[in-house]
Amino acid sequence: MADILRLDPTELPGCSPFFRDIIRRPDVRQAFLGLARWDGAALREAAAPARLFRGLDELIRQNQPTHPAVAEALAHASRPGAVCILTGQQAGALGGPPYTLYKALTVAAMVGELRRSGVPAVGVFWIASEDHDLREVSAITWMVPGRGLQRLTLPTAPAADLRPVADVVLDAAAASFWQEVLELLPRSTHRDWASGLVAECYRPGRGLAEAFRDFMARLLAPLGLCLFDPMAMERQGALAGFLARYPELRAEAVRRVTDRQTALEAAGHEPQIRIQPQRAFLFYLHPEAGRRRVMEAPGGGFTVDGTSVGCDVAGWSGWLRQDAARFSPDALLRPLFQDWLFPTAVYVGGPAELAYHAQIRSLYPLWDLTPPQLWPRFSATLIPPGASRRARQLGLEPRALFNPREETLTRLLAAHGRVDRLEAFLARRGELTGALDRLAGSLLDYPEDVTRSTASTLGKINGLVDKLEERVRRQAKADNEELIRRFDTLHQELVPNGNLQERTLNLLPLLSVFGPGLVDRLMQAVDPFDPRHVMLWLEE
Repeated sequence: MADILRLDPTELPGCSPFFRDIIRRPDVRQAFLGLARWDGAALREAAAPARLFRGLDELIRQNQPTHPAVAEALAHASRPGAVCILTGQQAGALGGPPYTLYKALTVAAMVGELRRSGVPAVGVFWIASEDHDLREVSAITWMVPGRGLQRLTLPTAPAADLRPVADVVLDAAAASFWQEVLELLPRSTHRDWASGLVAECYRPGRGLAEAFRDFMARLLAPLGLCLFDPMAMERQGALAGFLARYPELRAEAVRRVTDRQTALEAAGHEPQIRIQPQRAFLFYLHPEAGRRRVMEAPGGGFTVDGTSVGCDVAGWSGWLRQDAARFSPDALLRPLFQDWLFPTAVYVGGPAELAYHAQIRSLYPLWDLTPPQLWPRFSATLIPPGASRRARQLGLEPRALFNPREETLTRLLAAHGRVDRLEAFLARRGELTGALDRLAGSLLDYPEDVTRSTASTLGKINGLVDKLEERVRRQAKADNEELIRRFDTLHQELVPNGNLQERTLNLLPLLSVFGPGLVDRLMQAVDPFDPRHVMLWLEE
C-alpha cells in the first residue's frame, strides 16, 4: 500500500473553531453532536434504535443490481432492522471536488464495520439534485504543471439559472467543454478509460444530475453504495407525508434552531444557520421555467416569493394534496426529509456540515425521528509521483506546505542559501524599528500636538520602509525565479491557493493515471474511527 502520514486536522488551513473543538474535546462533541467518541461501539449504538424505512421501495427502484455488491446492498436493505449510513453532495461536474468521493468511501467503510457486526446496513449517497447553485456544480479546477491552476466551466443555457440541477440538460455546447477537458488530461495509462467515462456519462441530452449519478455509480458500484436522487422519486406522496403537520411544527422548529444558535454562540462558536423568521424553509418548483422559488411564512400562512401562489394554514392540507411534488425542502429541512425516508443511523459529513447538523438535531423529535449520529468524513491530500519527486528535489516535506506560503518559501530559500541579502535587510529593518520605537518613547511626556506629530511622522516612515521591504522581497524572488516556480507548482498541486486539495482539485486527472484502482487505493487508507487528515503518497 502507498505510504501514509496522518496529521491533526485542527492544524490544517481553514479549520474552523467548531471543528477544532469537536475533534479535541469530547465534552463539546457530546454537547453538540450527541456522542463523546467515534469508535466501533458508538457506531453499533447508533444502529440500535428502530427506525422506519419509508424510502425502501424507491431506493430499490433507483438502484438496479447491475453489480454484485449493489445486489448485496439491496438485500441487506430489505432485511428487518436495516439501517442506512448516509451522506450526500451536490451533483458536481465530473464528480465535483475530491471530498465528494471521500464521503462515499467513509460510508462504505462504516457499512462494512456494521455488517461484520451482524447489522444489515446499506450505504446511501443522496444526490442534492434539487439545488439550484449551477455556478458551483458546473465548474472544475485542475492543476496542470507548466500552466498552473485551470478552471473549466461546463456551459449551460441561460434559462438554466435558478432551476434544480436535475432539470438542467446538457446540450451540444458541452462538446467544446469535453474537448478542453481531454486536451488537459495527462498522457497516461488510463487516459482512454477516463475520457471514455466522461463521454459515456456526460453526453448531450442527459440531465446534469443524471450524468453525475452515472459517473459516481461507475466508481462506487464495487463498494455497494446506492445512489438516491430525490428529483427522480415519486415525490407527491413522500413530501405530502413529511410536510403534513408542518404548519403546526414550524414555530417550534424556529424556536429550537434559535436556541441551538444561542448555545453555539455562548460556547464561542459561529452558528451555520442564521434564522430568517419570515422564511418557510421550503422552496417551490414553479411551473414557469421550473424556477426554484423561495417560500415564505408571513402571519401563519405560506406564500411563494414573486408569485400569487400560496395559502393560509387552513388550506395547507389541500395544497399538499394537489401540489406536494413541487415542494422542495431547503438546507434546514432536507436532512430531516432524508431521515424521514431512510433509517439513518449515521450521517457522514464535512466540518461545515457537522456544525450545521449540530444546530438542527433538536428538530428530530418534532417528526418522531431518532437523530442520526454525526460522523466526520475521510479527509486526505493525495501526493502523486510528480509532486513527490518535486518535493524531494526541493528538499521539502509535503506537510510543510500546510504552513503559510511565504513562511515556507522563505525557509526554502534560506535552506538553499538564497536569502542572505534579504535576511541582512530584515535585520537592519528590525534595528530601525527598535530605534524609532525608542525615539517615540522619549517623546511620550511632550504636549499632545508633539505626540500626535510623532505618531504621524513615524507612521509615514514605517509605511515607506514597508514599501521598501516589498521591493527588496520582490528582488529576492526575482533572483530565485526558477526555484520559486518549482515551489509554486508543488504548492498548487497540494495546497491550491492555500486551500485543502480535497476542496479544490477535481480527481479526473488522477483517475486518468491510476484508473479505477485509485478508488481501491483510497479505500485502503480510510479509517472511519480516526478523524486525522491523511497524506497519501500514490505510486504508479
